[in-house]
Amino acid sequence: MKTVHKLIVVIFTFLTLAVSAYAADDSPLFEAVKRGDKAAVEALLAKGADVNTKDTSSTGRGETPLHHAAFYGYAHICELLLAKGADLSAKDINGKTPTMWAAYKKNYDIMSYLEKQESLLMEREQRLKQASAHATGESLLYEAVKRGDKAEVEALLAKGADVNAKTNREWTPLHQALYFDRTEIAKLLLARMLEQARRNPRAAFVVLNEQLKDHPADKGNRRLIIKLASELKPAPAIPEEARKHFIEGTAIVKAAKNPAQQALAAQSFTEAVIIAPWWGDAYYNLGVAQELAEKYNEAEQAFNFYLLSNPGATEKREVQDRIYALSAKRKLLGAK
Repeated sequence: MKTVHKLIVVIFTFLTLAVSAYAADDSPLFEAVKRGDKAAVEALLAKGADVNTKDTSSTGRGETPLHHAAFYGYAHICELLLAKGADLSAKDINGKTPTMWAAYKKNYDIMSYLEKQESLLMEREQRLKQASAHATGESLLYEAVKRGDKAEVEALLAKGADVNAKTNREWTPLHQALYFDRTEIAKLLLARMLEQARRNPRAAFVVLNEQLKDHPADKGNRRLIIKLASELKPAPAIPEEARKHFIEGTAIVKAAKNPAQQALAAQSFTEAVIIAPWWGDAYYNLGVAQELAEKYNEAEQAFNFYLLSNPGATEKREVQDRIYALSAKRKLLGAK
């Protein structure tokens, strides 16, 4: 009997420690939310903390982090939690939602914000039901991109909306995202388009390059080509004509005495990337020439294309810092 009693005690102790450890995993998230510490909340969620975890501690009432953010009046934490998938309809043990907690605390701005989010969520669900009634829902996808609604874009793609569908202007959803400066959505769409292109990458690469010849200003297509080329093994060969323009541009950069002459170098590098739109080094040199020509917006665009070519960590850091410096140069140019 002593042995059995001892075994029961050991098991009970183990279970107690396990439960305590589990609860402790969530407590830092609740504490960070209560402090309004956005950086800490982001870090904990990035490490895998459950955004919809419920407070099961001795003082808890089954509330989620969003309940606490609403209660303490932290709008920035509410926005972060919702962006990470917090459930607006989550209820505590008394059936109270985060919106109700905000109302109880008289945080009326938070209450109004959460009510608006609930309304948007209902509208989104309705649109998704409409998409189910259509063949693919591409028109809804374009509208979701235009509004900047990443969650709806993800939901529509999951339901089968065609990421490559084109309008009568030959625009894809990616073009729409770039036009309206929806950066995160553009990344999402680009990743999905790449996923499809990878099924037959060489063939897709040829087709995309042919399409770009007809529409050289197509930034969405250019991004796809650069990303796809960075993954191809062996890498696509650089045509001799592109190399000729590259060497010409390099020579002009070295000899140029003023911004106008640097603009000539930029023209040569532009010719190089028209012929070889996947060539990362040409985009880098184009960015340098545009910067020296005091065309800072164009330089930033070229550097961003270069970053898509999958450079090494050191090169990536150097170019990203150059992009930051371009912002300062634009400010100085505007102050003249």
